[in-house]
Parts: sequence; structure tokens; C-alpha cells
Amino acid sequence: MESSNALNKDELNELYKIAWNYSPDAFLLLNSDGKLIHYNNAVRHIISDFTEVVRDGLTLKSFISELYIEKAISDFRYALAFGALKDCEYQIHHASDYLIPVSVSYQKVKFSSSTADFMLVLIKDITKVKIDERAIRKAKEKAEIADKLKTSFLANMSHEIRTPINAVIGFADLLNDPELLDDEKQEYIKTIQVNGELLLKLINDIIDIAKIESGQLKISNGEFTIEQFMDEIYISTRNMLVSYEKPHLILDKHIDDQLKGKILLTDQYRLMQIINNLLTNAVKFTDVGRIDFGVTLLGNGKPEFFVEDTGIGIEESYLDHIFERFGQVESILERNMGGTGLGLSITKSLVELLGGKIRVESKLNHGSRFSFTINALNRQQTHANGVANVKVNLRGKKILVVEDTESNYKLLNILLEKQGAETIWALTGQQGVAIVKNSRDIDLVLMDINLPDIDGYEATSLIKAIRPSLPIVAQTAYAMAGERERSIEFGCDDYIPKPIIPDKLYAILSNLLY
Repeated sequence: MESSNALNKDELNELYKIAWNYSPDAFLLLNSDGKLIHYNNAVRHIISDFTEVVRDGLTLKSFISELYIEKAISDFRYALAFGALKDCEYQIHHASDYLIPVSVSYQKVKFSSSTADFMLVLIKDITKVKIDERAIRKAKEKAEIADKLKTSFLANMSHEIRTPINAVIGFADLLNDPELLDDEKQEYIKTIQVNGELLLKLINDIIDIAKIESGQLKISNGEFTIEQFMDEIYISTRNMLVSYEKPHLILDKHIDDQLKGKILLTDQYRLMQIINNLLTNAVKFTDVGRIDFGVTLLGNGKPEFFVEDTGIGIEESYLDHIFERFGQVESILERNMGGTGLGLSITKSLVELLGGKIRVESKLNHGSRFSFTINALNRQQTHANGVANVKVNLRGKKILVVEDTESNYKLLNILLEKQGAETIWALTGQQGVAIVKNSRDIDLVLMDINLPDIDGYEATSLIKAIRPSLPIVAQTAYAMAGERERSIEFGCDDYIPKPIIPDKLYAILSNLLY
């Protein structure tokens, strides 16, 4: 017994007619010679100039790209001989007059009213499929390249970390030799200092990359004179030439006459970092000749800084990739000269954060010129600006150092005793709170943040509850964006990041104690 849901012959014919006419895929019925017999509505939206093609007599050659005609004819004949062929990929002329990728399937059919063979051709537009495939393929290739670059970067990073650590540990161990001569001792100490600075720069680069990636690198604008700023860079670069054993190189600085006596308003630290990165590369890659750096004033009122050298230069084909992170160009250079291959990428990001653009001109074996602009307000200098070596008299001052690392405490103790201060050492936050509670003669607290019991923020809050007016300075290795603001929020009166620069420490103490 037939189901009541079964369709009769007329209803089935009507269903097939609906499917034929409303299918998004094109259907063609061809005779055995490949001539068009019948088609559905979707064909009009796929085949270019369909009306004219039909009028002239549509065949496979009418709409399939010339590159695929021979294959299409071969596939048609195969299906005619063997009954069917599925998912043949061609390109056809689309109604919008461009080529699109299609999947074509053939099915031979017979009708009871005729002894002739016919071919039902199904055409699917697979443009989206191909776009998705291309996107997946590109994403995969990009991921593979990124993986290779990061693997290379990590291997290089491991080398760059271990090299200075090896020197620091090795020469520190040699200093234990009781028969060491004074000249040898000074040489070993210098080696430790140089490698410590290299290790610190590496850590700073990693921190900067993390800040840039997370959008946490903040710009802190301040005023400073151009002449003093450029003089500081000149002195540090001269010292760098000596450390690289290249004192013979000519170093010259240039300041546009229109900028002399002017004050810039921008992030001095980041601007100096940019120029020092460029000068470091110039020193590394220049063995003979000269290095010039300076600042000019553009017609739009923006200062443009530049660093130019007569070094090994860069191949023209590499210039478009010179600022890419983990890029091959800098990696190739750094492999021979030392470094992480992050400098130029960080430099470009910093320039853009200062509202500018960086450019490079270079010729292999003829040197390079890097130049960049920044957004920096300037005005005529009206007063002396800048601070020389800071001196502070701490005689009679008692300073509590809350620090869980002995070497860090010893360093602070030496710096403070040099200025006449007495120090008390607390290993933990709770010890620091107890000392303040029991000793009313503490004049200032240097508070480490990362402590083994309660952290420095909690200890600061507890101390401020006991003595609200007691100055507390956060001294921490946490150097991420917002750390200063967070320290102030928890009650600290000021903040100094590690490694501690003596002049900055003395300036803070002078400000808080006098």
C-alpha cells in the first residue's frame, strides 16, 4: 500500500521542474554533438553574453576559457563513452565578463522518445571555494614562515643571552684569584660591565617588543634642549666607538641653525633610543670612513633626524624588508655582528609612536642613510635646561632598604653610603613594616615590589597607615607601562626602575628629603 505522502507523476514532474528552474547551479542539456538543447535559469547568471551565445548556437567552446577547451572536449567524449564524469575544474567566461573557476559534472541520459544520446551538464561556481582554499594556503604558508623565523629568532636569542652571561660568570669567577694583578682586575671588571650592558639591552628589547605587541608602550612627553640632547648622544657614541675598537672612525654631529636654542617637546627617552639604535648599527657595520648624525628642520616645521655612515650598506632588494620583525635582512647582518635582529623593527615602531615615519637609503659597500621625522613642538629656549651629575648630601639620613636580593641591597648601600646616609636592610615586606613601626627615625624607604611574603604595594600601604608622611620610593625590576602610576596609586611617593641609575636615584632622594 502506497504512503499517503507519496507524490504522483504530475507532482514529481512539477517538483523536478521547480528544482531545475530554481537551482543556483547551471544545468545544460546537450546533444551528442555538444549543441545546446535545453537549459535552466541559472545559466543566464553564469555564462557571458548568454543570449547571443544561444542565438549563435551554444557549445562548450562558447563559454569555456581557451586554456580549458581541449580538456573539456576530452571530458565530454569520455562521459559520452562511459556514462558519466564528475567534478572537472575549468574556467569560464562569467556574465560580468571575467573568468571564474567552475566545477563541471557530466551525466549521459536517454529519453524513451528517442534513441539518441544526450548529456546533462552541471556547472557549479566554485569561486568562494577557491578563495577559501587560497586563503588557507596563504595562511599556512605565512604560519610556516613565521614558525621558521621565530625558531631562528629563539635560537639566536638563546645564543645572545648565553654569550654575555658566560662572560659575566666567567670573569666574575676569575676575579676571585688572589694573585690577580690590578690591570687584569680592571680588564675583567670592564668585560663584566660591557657584557652586563649587552644583556640589559637584550632584556629591554624583549620588553619593548612585548609592550608594542600588547599596545602598552606609552609615550611620556617632556621638554629638553636640542643641543644638550645631541651632545649626550655624541659622547655616548664616542664611547661606543672605543668599546667596538673603532676610535679611528670620524664622528660628526649636525644641528640645523634654525633649531639651535630650541626646546623639543616629545619623549626624550624613546627619541634617544631610536637614534642610539641607528648609531649602534652604523658603528657595527662601518669599519672605515665616518658616521654623521644630526637634525634638520623641514619646511612643514617638523624636525628630521638622520644617521649616515660609510659602512657595508644594504642590497637594494632587501630595503623593503629591512624593518620587518624577525626579518632575514637584519638577521643575516646580526649573525656576523651580534644582536637579536629586533633593533630596526623596534625603531620603526617607536618612530611611528612619536608620530613620524622612517626611511632608508643605502647602496651595497657604499654606506647607508636612515632618516626619520617626529611630531615635536619646539620653541625658543628661555632658561637653562638639563641637570648635570646630581649631588646630594645624605649625612644624618637613615634609609630603610626593603630588598630580598643581597646583591641589590649591597649596590644601594654603596650608593647611599657614598652620600653619607645610613642604611637598614629588611629582607621582606613584613620586616620593613616592623622596622618602621619600631624605629621612628627612618627618613625614607626604598621599597622593592616583588617580595617573598607580602608584596611592596601591601607593605607600602601598611607603612603609610603608620607614618603617612614617610617618603617611600618603589624600586623595581617591573618596567612595564603603567608601573609608575600603579606605584603612586598604592601610596609610593616616587618610582625608579631597575637597573638603578645613581643620578636618577640621587635626584629623587634630593626632591623627597629636602
